[in-house]
Amino acid sequence: MRKEQIYMAVALGLTLSSCLKNKITGNTDPIADGFETISSIDELIDGGNAQWNYTQITEDGNYIEIDTTNEFSGNQCLKFYAVKSVDGASKCDIANNDKLYREGDVVIFSGMFYIEGVQNLDNFFFFDIEETVAIGAGPGLRFQLKGSDGYIIVERKKMIEANLDQTGTPLLFPRNQWVKVDIETLLSRKKKGWIKVYQDGVQIIDASNIRTLPKDKSTLIQGAKGVYNNVQVGITANSPENEAVMYVDDVSITVE
Repeated sequence: MRKEQIYMAVALGLTLSSCLKNKITGNTDPIADGFETISSIDELIDGGNAQWNYTQITEDGNYIEIDTTNEFSGNQCLKFYAVKSVDGASKCDIANNDKLYREGDVVIFSGMFYIEGVQNLDNFFFFDIEETVAIGAGPGLRFQLKGSDGYIIVERKKMIEANLDQTGTPLLFPRNQWVKVDIETLLSRKKKGWIKVYQDGVQIIDASNIRTLPKDKSTLIQGAKGVYNNVQVGITANSPENEAVMYVDDVSITVE
Protein backbone atom coordinates (compact mmCIF):
# COMPACT_ATOMS: atom_id res chain seq x y z
CA MET A 1 0.00 0.00 0.00
CA ARG A 2 1.36 3.45 -0.97
CA LYS A 3 1.83 6.23 1.59
CA GLU A 4 -1.08 8.17 0.09
CA GLN A 5 -3.40 5.20 0.58
CA ILE A 6 -2.21 4.69 4.16
CA TYR A 7 -2.83 8.36 4.97
CA MET A 8 -6.33 8.16 3.45
CA ALA A 9 -7.16 5.01 5.42
CA VAL A 10 -5.98 6.57 8.68
CA ALA A 11 -7.90 9.78 7.95
CA LEU A 12 -11.04 7.76 7.19
CA GLY A 13 -10.64 5.85 10.44
CA LEU A 14 -10.17 9.02 12.45
CA THR A 15 -13.21 10.60 10.80
CA LEU A 16 -15.38 7.57 11.50
CA SER A 17 -14.13 7.40 15.07
CA SER A 18 -14.76 11.10 15.63
CA CYS A 19 -18.26 10.89 14.20
CA LEU A 20 -19.15 7.86 16.27
CA LYS A 21 -17.80 9.41 19.48
CA ASN A 22 -20.26 12.27 19.01
CA LYS A 23 -23.18 9.84 18.64
CA ILE A 24 -22.90 7.76 21.81
CA THR A 25 -26.50 7.10 22.83
CA GLY A 26 -28.32 4.46 24.82
CA ASN A 27 -29.58 3.79 28.31
CA THR A 28 -28.86 1.80 31.46
CA ASP A 29 -32.48 0.87 32.09
CA PRO A 30 -32.68 -2.60 33.65
CA ILE A 31 -33.78 -5.61 31.67
CA ALA A 32 -35.92 -8.12 33.58
CA ASP A 33 -37.85 -10.71 31.62
CA GLY A 34 -39.49 -14.00 32.52
CA PHE A 35 -41.23 -14.03 29.11
CA GLU A 36 -44.64 -14.34 30.74
CA THR A 37 -46.53 -11.52 29.02
CA ILE A 38 -46.03 -12.41 25.36
CA SER A 39 -48.01 -14.69 23.08
CA SER A 40 -45.64 -14.49 20.10
CA ILE A 41 -41.99 -13.75 19.41
CA ASP A 42 -43.08 -10.63 17.50
CA GLU A 43 -44.45 -9.24 20.77
CA LEU A 44 -41.04 -9.78 22.38
CA ILE A 45 -39.50 -7.14 20.12
CA ASP A 46 -41.49 -4.31 21.58
CA GLY A 47 -40.08 -1.41 19.56
CA GLY A 48 -39.64 0.71 22.67
CA ASN A 49 -36.20 -0.68 23.59
CA ALA A 50 -37.49 -1.51 27.06
CA GLN A 51 -36.40 -5.14 26.95
CA TRP A 52 -35.35 -6.45 23.52
CA ASN A 53 -35.39 -4.74 20.15
CA TYR A 54 -34.20 -7.35 17.66
CA THR A 55 -33.47 -11.02 17.10
CA GLN A 56 -30.47 -12.64 15.42
CA ILE A 57 -31.37 -15.68 13.33
CA THR A 58 -28.64 -16.38 10.81
CA GLU A 59 -29.67 -19.77 9.37
CA ASP A 60 -32.93 -20.87 7.74
CA GLY A 61 -33.32 -23.78 10.16
CA ASN A 62 -32.85 -21.72 13.33
CA TYR A 63 -35.82 -20.53 15.35
CA ILE A 64 -37.02 -19.01 18.62
CA GLU A 65 -40.38 -19.94 20.09
CA ILE A 66 -42.39 -19.66 23.27
CA ASP A 67 -42.38 -22.88 25.28
CA THR A 68 -44.97 -23.85 27.90
CA THR A 69 -43.67 -27.35 28.69
CA ASN A 70 -40.22 -26.75 30.18
CA GLU A 71 -40.37 -23.37 31.95
CA PHE A 72 -38.29 -22.73 35.05
CA SER A 73 -40.82 -20.41 36.67
CA GLY A 74 -44.21 -19.05 35.72
CA ASN A 75 -45.99 -20.53 32.73
CA GLN A 76 -43.55 -20.14 29.85
CA CYS A 77 -39.97 -19.59 28.73
CA LEU A 78 -38.12 -19.21 25.43
CA LYS A 79 -36.82 -22.11 23.36
CA PHE A 80 -33.88 -21.57 20.98
CA TYR A 81 -32.83 -23.99 18.24
CA ALA A 82 -29.72 -23.58 16.06
CA VAL A 83 -28.07 -25.77 13.46
CA LYS A 84 -24.34 -26.23 13.91
CA SER A 85 -21.98 -23.51 12.70
CA VAL A 86 -20.44 -24.36 9.34
CA ASP A 87 -19.79 -21.39 7.05
CA GLY A 88 -19.94 -18.71 9.72
CA ALA A 89 -21.61 -18.53 13.11
CA SER A 90 -25.06 -20.08 13.46
CA LYS A 91 -26.89 -17.60 15.71
CA CYS A 92 -30.31 -17.64 17.32
CA ASP A 93 -30.76 -15.04 20.06
CA ILE A 94 -32.63 -12.04 21.39
CA ALA A 95 -30.81 -8.73 21.78
CA ASN A 96 -30.91 -5.07 22.70
CA ASN A 97 -28.54 -2.63 21.01
CA ASP A 98 -29.76 0.50 22.76
CA LYS A 99 -27.86 0.10 26.05
CA LEU A 100 -24.97 2.22 27.30
CA TYR A 101 -22.47 0.73 29.74
CA ARG A 102 -19.38 2.85 30.42
CA GLU A 103 -16.06 2.85 32.23
CA GLY A 104 -16.60 2.25 35.95
CA ASP A 105 -20.04 0.64 35.60
CA VAL A 106 -20.66 -2.73 37.24
CA VAL A 107 -22.88 -4.78 34.93
CA ILE A 108 -24.81 -7.57 36.66
CA PHE A 109 -26.38 -10.40 34.65
CA SER A 110 -28.51 -13.31 35.79
CA GLY A 111 -30.29 -15.97 33.78
CA MET A 112 -31.64 -19.51 33.85
CA PHE A 113 -30.43 -21.85 31.10
CA TYR A 114 -31.38 -25.41 30.12
CA ILE A 115 -29.34 -27.13 27.40
CA GLU A 116 -30.98 -30.22 25.96
CA GLY A 117 -28.98 -33.35 25.13
CA VAL A 118 -25.44 -34.49 25.90
CA GLN A 119 -23.78 -33.82 22.53
CA ASN A 120 -20.43 -32.07 22.11
CA LEU A 121 -21.04 -28.30 22.09
CA ASP A 122 -17.48 -27.01 22.26
CA ASN A 123 -17.47 -23.28 21.41
CA PHE A 124 -21.15 -22.74 22.22
CA PHE A 125 -21.90 -19.10 23.20
CA PHE A 126 -24.94 -18.05 25.28
CA PHE A 127 -24.44 -14.43 26.45
CA ASP A 128 -22.58 -11.54 24.81
CA ILE A 129 -22.08 -7.92 25.83
CA GLU A 130 -20.42 -5.98 23.02
CA GLU A 131 -19.86 -2.67 21.33
CA THR A 132 -21.41 -2.04 17.94
CA VAL A 133 -18.79 -0.75 15.51
CA ALA A 134 -19.03 0.74 12.04
CA ILE A 135 -16.90 -1.89 10.31
CA GLY A 136 -16.39 -5.55 11.24
CA ALA A 137 -17.36 -7.50 14.34
CA GLY A 138 -17.88 -5.69 17.64
CA PRO A 139 -15.43 -6.23 20.52
CA GLY A 140 -16.66 -7.36 23.90
CA LEU A 141 -17.18 -10.11 26.45
CA ARG A 142 -18.65 -13.44 25.32
CA PHE A 143 -19.55 -16.30 27.63
CA GLN A 144 -19.13 -19.76 26.16
CA LEU A 145 -18.86 -23.48 26.82
CA LYS A 146 -15.44 -25.02 26.28
CA GLY A 147 -14.59 -28.67 25.65
CA SER A 148 -16.67 -31.66 24.61
CA ASP A 149 -18.29 -31.94 28.07
CA GLY A 150 -18.69 -28.17 28.36
CA TYR A 151 -17.72 -25.68 31.05
CA ILE A 152 -18.01 -21.90 31.13
CA ILE A 153 -15.14 -19.61 30.09
CA VAL A 154 -15.05 -15.94 29.06
CA GLU A 155 -13.81 -14.77 25.66
CA ARG A 156 -12.65 -11.15 25.33
CA LYS A 157 -13.47 -10.80 21.67
CA LYS A 158 -11.36 -8.48 19.50
CA MET A 159 -9.64 -7.09 22.60
CA ILE A 160 -6.28 -8.83 22.09
CA GLU A 161 -6.62 -10.32 25.56
CA ALA A 162 -6.52 -13.94 26.70
CA ASN A 163 -9.67 -15.91 27.51
CA LEU A 164 -10.60 -16.16 31.18
CA ASP A 165 -10.69 -19.83 32.18
CA GLN A 166 -11.69 -21.66 35.33
CA THR A 167 -8.79 -22.56 37.58
CA GLY A 168 -8.20 -26.10 38.78
CA THR A 169 -10.75 -28.75 37.81
CA PRO A 170 -13.52 -26.90 35.94
CA LEU A 171 -17.15 -27.22 37.02
CA LEU A 172 -19.02 -28.77 34.08
CA PHE A 173 -22.23 -27.19 32.84
CA PRO A 174 -25.01 -29.73 33.59
CA ARG A 175 -27.29 -30.82 30.75
CA ASN A 176 -31.02 -31.51 30.73
CA GLN A 177 -31.63 -29.41 33.83
CA TRP A 178 -31.98 -25.74 34.69
CA VAL A 179 -28.72 -23.96 35.55
CA LYS A 180 -28.48 -20.47 37.07
CA VAL A 181 -25.68 -18.27 35.72
CA ASP A 182 -24.75 -15.01 37.46
CA ILE A 183 -22.11 -12.62 36.11
CA GLU A 184 -20.74 -9.42 37.62
CA THR A 185 -18.15 -7.31 35.82
CA LEU A 186 -16.52 -3.95 36.51
CA LEU A 187 -15.92 -2.24 33.18
CA SER A 188 -12.44 -0.82 32.60
CA ARG A 189 -10.35 0.00 29.55
CA LYS A 190 -7.29 -0.29 31.75
CA LYS A 191 -6.32 -3.39 33.69
CA LYS A 192 -8.45 -2.33 36.63
CA GLY A 193 -11.59 -4.32 35.86
CA TRP A 194 -12.86 -7.62 37.18
CA ILE A 195 -15.24 -10.43 36.30
CA LYS A 196 -16.99 -12.83 38.65
CA VAL A 197 -19.00 -15.77 37.30
CA TYR A 198 -21.24 -18.03 39.39
CA GLN A 199 -22.91 -21.29 38.36
CA ASP A 200 -25.77 -22.36 40.62
CA GLY A 201 -24.31 -20.16 43.35
CA VAL A 202 -20.77 -21.56 43.07
CA GLN A 203 -18.12 -19.06 41.99
CA ILE A 204 -16.28 -20.53 39.00
CA ILE A 205 -14.35 -17.49 37.70
CA ASP A 206 -12.82 -14.67 39.75
CA ALA A 207 -10.54 -12.56 37.55
CA SER A 208 -9.26 -9.15 38.70
CA ASN A 209 -6.89 -6.46 37.43
CA ILE A 210 -7.97 -7.14 33.86
CA ARG A 211 -9.25 -5.14 30.89
CA THR A 212 -12.97 -5.62 30.38
CA LEU A 213 -13.65 -2.84 27.84
CA PRO A 214 -12.04 -2.30 24.42
CA LYS A 215 -9.70 0.66 24.24
CA ASP A 216 -10.67 3.60 22.04
CA LYS A 217 -7.65 2.94 19.83
CA SER A 218 -7.88 -0.87 19.82
CA THR A 219 -9.54 -0.99 16.41
CA LEU A 220 -8.90 2.30 14.63
CA ILE A 221 -10.88 1.65 11.46
CA GLN A 222 -13.72 0.06 13.41
CA GLY A 223 -14.08 3.20 15.51
CA ALA A 224 -14.32 1.53 18.93
CA LYS A 225 -15.54 3.99 21.59
CA GLY A 226 -14.77 1.99 24.73
CA VAL A 227 -18.41 1.43 25.76
CA TYR A 228 -20.87 -1.45 25.51
CA ASN A 229 -24.25 -0.89 23.89
CA ASN A 230 -25.32 -4.37 22.80
CA VAL A 231 -26.46 -7.37 24.87
CA GLN A 232 -27.39 -10.73 23.35
CA VAL A 233 -28.93 -13.77 25.08
CA GLY A 234 -29.67 -17.20 23.63
CA ILE A 235 -27.55 -19.18 21.22
CA THR A 236 -25.35 -16.22 20.35
CA ALA A 237 -23.11 -18.58 18.34
CA ASN A 238 -23.56 -22.33 18.13
CA SER A 239 -20.82 -24.93 18.24
CA PRO A 240 -19.46 -26.25 14.92
CA GLU A 241 -19.89 -29.77 16.33
CA ASN A 242 -23.67 -30.29 16.64
CA GLU A 243 -27.10 -28.69 16.52
CA ALA A 244 -28.33 -27.27 19.82
CA VAL A 245 -31.55 -26.72 21.76
CA MET A 246 -31.56 -24.34 24.72
CA TYR A 247 -34.32 -22.95 26.95
CA VAL A 248 -33.95 -19.56 28.68
CA ASP A 249 -35.95 -18.05 31.53
CA ASP A 250 -35.77 -15.27 34.15
CA VAL A 251 -33.17 -13.02 32.53
CA SER A 252 -32.04 -9.81 34.19
CA ILE A 253 -29.36 -7.22 33.38
CA THR A 254 -28.72 -4.25 35.62
CA VAL A 255 -25.93 -1.73 36.17
CA GLU A 256 -24.52 -0.15 39.31
